[in-house]
Amino acid sequence: MIFINSGYSGSYGKVKVNMVDFLPQDFYFKALEMETLEDLTQAFSTTSYKEDIDALSSSYRNPELLEMAINRHMLKKNRLALSTPPPMAIELLKAYFSKWDIENIKSVISSKMLDYKLKENETFLMSFRDIPLGLFGGNLTHEDFINIMSLGTVREIINYLVKFGYGTYLLQFIGDGEGSGEVSPLFSALDDYYYSRLFAQMKFVNGDEGPLFRYFSGEIDRRNIMLALKARVLDIKFDIVKSDIINGGFIPPDKFSEFFDSASVDEMAAKMKPFYDLDEPLAAYRDNESLNSFDTHLKKVNYRKYMPVLRMQAMSLGSIFSFIFSAEMERENLRAIVMGKAYSLKTDRIREIMTVG
Repeated sequence: MIFINSGYSGSYGKVKVNMVDFLPQDFYFKALEMETLEDLTQAFSTTSYKEDIDALSSSYRNPELLEMAINRHMLKKNRLALSTPPPMAIELLKAYFSKWDIENIKSVISSKMLDYKLKENETFLMSFRDIPLGLFGGNLTHEDFINIMSLGTVREIINYLVKFGYGTYLLQFIGDGEGSGEVSPLFSALDDYYYSRLFAQMKFVNGDEGPLFRYFSGEIDRRNIMLALKARVLDIKFDIVKSDIINGGFIPPDKFSEFFDSASVDEMAAKMKPFYDLDEPLAAYRDNESLNSFDTHLKKVNYRKYMPVLRMQAMSLGSIFSFIFSAEMERENLRAIVMGKAYSLKTDRIREIMTVG
């Protein structure tokens, strides 16, 4: 039997009130038709993003202004979500938001392996070309990343991360990558640690966390499928990447050995059909030879399947995570439009990388 936990009542109230802050779908479609970034900025300024743009406009110019405003806006929503749950859910939310830490840790480790410099500002880890790489939206602070970037070796970085849990897990893999310059064992270990911790924190307190479990299982499938498709394009053998496939998805890891026994992306996609119908992104791939269409399609499938259920779970983890996922989806769609306009992509191409609708 499922019980409504009254401990979530305050969380649900705050989330419900702030759900009206999300942009309607027609905003995206109108934005796609706009000609310039200045037009987009004016449109953003008629929404709840006005405060973000006003706060940043003296320091940034487009496209960085819109990029920073979009991310600043999502981080405010993340902080709201983290401030609302009852005590039993706080550790789960921290585990979830640690994905931003992991994204940045990967960037820092890559920079050490490849011997290039990173920079930072108050919101982003930046590449040496001033391209935003990852948000400071996890559990590590801005100061932590300044300290990490000042360290000389990957081993020193991992030792620093021991107190946050990441380093202890990574130490067993350090021999696999430090000398060779190969980072995939470390990155796969970080992904495995992330999902293992996430599932461990997701206890069946109320008996209604099942849809959330399944949502994250779908995300693991997306990760593993994209790994397999990229390996197929690059003609990398299964034995080389099999240790990078992580558990927890709907597709058993041993099935990937069958997928890899394919002569083409078309054949691999056909073998995945019992789990996911990839005909739509496959058609796009044949046209532009970009695997991004697969990633976008799998995000849409997962989002459409579980978000309606999570939204209906009043006073539960589902209601909080539906708010978080909505904020992330809005960010992805707006960034696609802004970057698409900045690089003069055709409207149809921008639509392909959007997850709206």
